This record gives sequence, C-alpha cells and structure tokens, in this order.
Amino acid sequence: MENVFIILGFLVLVAILSVLVLVGVFIWRNIKSRQNVSLEPTEKLLEATKQDAPNETKEPVLPKTLRAHSTFKATTFPWWSGRLGIVAILAFLCLLPLYFINKLVNGREYYQLSVNNTLAEQWGPSQTLTGPILTFPYSIKSTVSETIPLGTDNETKKLRFETAYREIEVQKMAALTPKSLKISGLITPETRKRGIYESLVYSTNIQLQGNFELPSEKELTNKLSLKSPPLFVDWEKAKLVVGLSGPAAMRTVSEVSFGDRKFSFVPGQDDYADLPKGFSTALELSRNQINKYDFSFSLSFAGSEALMIAPVADQNSILLTSDWPHPNFTGSSLPITRKISDTGFEAIWELPSLTRAYQSLRTLSPTPTIKRDKYEDTPVSEYEEFTVGVKLENPIDKFKMIHRAVKYAVLFIALTFLVFFLWETSHGQAKIHLIQYGVVGLALVLFYLILLTLSEHLSFLGAYILAASLIIILISGYGLAISGKLRSVLGALALLALLYTVLYVILSLEDYALVAGTALLTVAITALMVATRKLSHLNQV
Repeated sequence: MENVFIILGFLVLVAILSVLVLVGVFIWRNIKSRQNVSLEPTEKLLEATKQDAPNETKEPVLPKTLRAHSTFKATTFPWWSGRLGIVAILAFLCLLPLYFINKLVNGREYYQLSVNNTLAEQWGPSQTLTGPILTFPYSIKSTVSETIPLGTDNETKKLRFETAYREIEVQKMAALTPKSLKISGLITPETRKRGIYESLVYSTNIQLQGNFELPSEKELTNKLSLKSPPLFVDWEKAKLVVGLSGPAAMRTVSEVSFGDRKFSFVPGQDDYADLPKGFSTALELSRNQINKYDFSFSLSFAGSEALMIAPVADQNSILLTSDWPHPNFTGSSLPITRKISDTGFEAIWELPSLTRAYQSLRTLSPTPTIKRDKYEDTPVSEYEEFTVGVKLENPIDKFKMIHRAVKYAVLFIALTFLVFFLWETSHGQAKIHLIQYGVVGLALVLFYLILLTLSEHLSFLGAYILAASLIIILISGYGLAISGKLRSVLGALALLALLYTVLYVILSLEDYALVAGTALLTVAITALMVATRKLSHLNQV
C-alpha cells in the first residue's frame, strides 16, 4: 500500500510539474512579446520631424516615452538569456520526483531486510562461537553474623540483643579457560531465495583442539582472591561448556575427546549469566591423578552474515577459510595473515590472553558483568566481549548502488539539459519547446525507476545496461523527432551513452567515487567553457 501512495504522489508531482511548465511558457511568451514591440510610431515621428525642419542638422528630440522605448531596443538581450533561466528552473523541478523514487527504494530495501531477518531466524543468525570453558564447584569458609535476642532488661524493660558470629561453608562455581586452543573452520556460503529477494547465508564446519591445566590449591587461592585455601574442590562435577549464540542452527556435533575418555554434549549449561548459552557435558575429573587434559571435538552449524569466534584460551590460533571472494574481517582484532583471491580467502589469527580483559581462572557470578552496548538490555557473557571473525559481504548491493546513483541525478539532468541547450543556441534560434525540456527531464528520472524494477529480477549490471539503453534510445528518438537532423541526434546519443558509462564507473569505484565524480564535473565545466567561448552579451552567437 505504501508503494501505491508513492506512485500516486509521483504522478501528482508530474502533473504539478506540467502545470509549472505551462506557466513558465506563458511567462516566456509575454516577455518575448514585450521585447518585440513594434517601433513604427517612433520611425513615423522621426520622418515627420525631419520634414518640418529640413535645414536643421541636430538630432530630433523625441518625447520621454519614445526615448525610453528607443533605449530599450538598444539594450535588448539575446533570445537565449531568459530561456536559460527557465531551463534551469525546469531542471530543478525534475529533481522533485526523485524524492518519491528514493522513498520507493527505501521501501523495497526494507522488504529485502525483512527477508534477510526472516531467513536468519529460520536458517541461522550471525553466529558467535565461545569456548570451551571448564567449570567446577568449590567450597570456602565464610563468616556470618546473627542477632540473638537475650530477653527483656529488668530496669529499662527493653529487649536486649547480642551479635554472634559463626563460620559456614559456601559453595561457589569457578570457570577455567584452556591453556591453548586451535580452531580451524571452513565456511561454505550459499544463496537462499524468498520470492524475488535473495539472501546470503552459510554453513560451517569447525574443528577445535587444545588442552586444560588444572590449577593447584595455591593457584586457586591466589587467582580466585581467596583469604584461605578452599575447603573442597569437586572435580568430579566439572563440566565442559561451549557457547553458540544461535544453538537452534546446530547441524552436527561430535563427541568430545577429553583426556583418554569421550563424552557427549547435552543442551544447556549451568545457570550463570557469565557463561555463554549453548551446550555442555559433565566430566569426571580427578586432580590427584593428572592435572593436564587434551581435548578435541568438531561441530557444524548454519548462520548468516557473520561468523565470530571468542579466543578464550591463554594462546589462541584461529584459521578460517572459504570459497567466498568478498570477506570483511571484523571484530576486536584483524588477522595477522590473510589471502584473498577470486577463489576465496584464508585468514589466520594468533592471539594471547593479554588481548582480553578477564582472567583465565575466575569465579562465576549469577548476575551479568557486561552488556553488549548501552542501547541493548539483553545481558551477554563477558567471554563474548572480545571476538574476531569475518562477515560475508555482497560486493554489489543493488539498493546501495541505486541510492548512490540517485545522488548523481542532479549532475546528469543538468548535463543533459546543457547539451540540448547548447545544441539549440548553436543554431541561433529556439528549436526545442520548454515542454519538451520537461519531457526529457522526466525520461531521465524514469531511468531510476526502471533500474529499481529490473534490479529486483536481474543482476545490477544487466538491469543498468537495459535501463540506460532504453532511456538513451527514448531520448535520442525524441530528439530526432524534434530536430529532424540525424547527425546532431547521434552526437547526443553518444554523449548520453558516455554519461551513463561514466556513472556506472563511479558507482563501481566505491572508494574513489568522490574523485571520479569531481573529475566528471571538472570535465563538464571545461566543455561548457569551450562551447560558450564565442557567446556575446548582445549577440546570439
């Protein structure tokens, strides 16, 4: 329904533009008729004055009104001086329909984003992989105070109380990150369609391996900032936790090889806000037997837009590869080495524990310690604060390209009108009607609407070629019908083709678009100077 109102508004604006053109034509004709006022009364009066005074050599004296009229004839401007201003106004009015076209582009872009969000919910969101993290309970002594009533005082008749202190055993949960962690992932992109819209998603297969070193009693006391050694550490209730921001998109997960045993993952984890949501497995460890455990497992899941990894170990090595040739490396740190080619990319991160803000051994808190940003109320794990990864980007975002093309509409409408106007002045008289200027301007605006329509069904390059060819043929044919001169029309056709080619080059050069646009404007002004170098203030050419 919104698109219907936009199109109706576009049609209303075209009608208003037509009325303004007619008003401009009416004003132009009035100005032109005043400039062509007949001077016959002045000439007759001059002859009569000469007959009455044949012997006088002085110039005849005219009435004030006729002298003023004669002066007006001497300072008459050429026909194109006022016409240039009206053509400039028409060019400005042709920019008004672009507002509605821009609104239409925004609406279609919103539908595309809605499709992307819907597919992300069903296929998989932007994924963040965290872990693995080893959790285990431990107990400490804690002193608590109690207020004990002692009865009523006989003298004051008031209740008496006494504060008593006693020691209790408090159980807490600790989290330990790996000593080393090596992650390798293969990202396989694919395109999913919903109606006429497409969305880029991916599937990935991740291999994880590393080792944990269980802390000694002294290390527990120091790193957990305890006043005394813990009463008991229950290693038999230890768990291995792995976080995934979109666990519903999980495809497969292998058994985890931990030491010389294998365990299976189950959904969920302990109810601690510091831990990322995901899945976990119970481990039966013994500190007395061994203090170092190697682990390895693999998992595959689906996602969209980005894959982020939290380097939680003391020493992290991350390798990501894909056959997608347009990566955008993002996150808290960039890869130390990367290779990008037409066949895909490969990126490697080497990250020590000093890059993050949390300790490798810490006590978990039942309340969140960090939020993603100040505008979002959803608490997240502190382990997800520092992440690295890659976004899979489409190099040609059609809606972004159309928005950028609309920004250059001012330049292209002005240049096209200028070409027609210079061709007109080169013939010494008005050849193109003002309404015809307006029709050409509307055809130029129609290009962006055709481009938007075709780009939803074709590639942007194909849509651009078809839309530009249609408008060039349309304007060139219209110019041939107006002038009847094939040579001039072929020149205009070549110039329009050059302008649209330059526009596509500017749109493709995202980083150098400003340089290319400035160069085009400089060339246009130079050409204008060359074309107008022989124009006179009082003469037509």
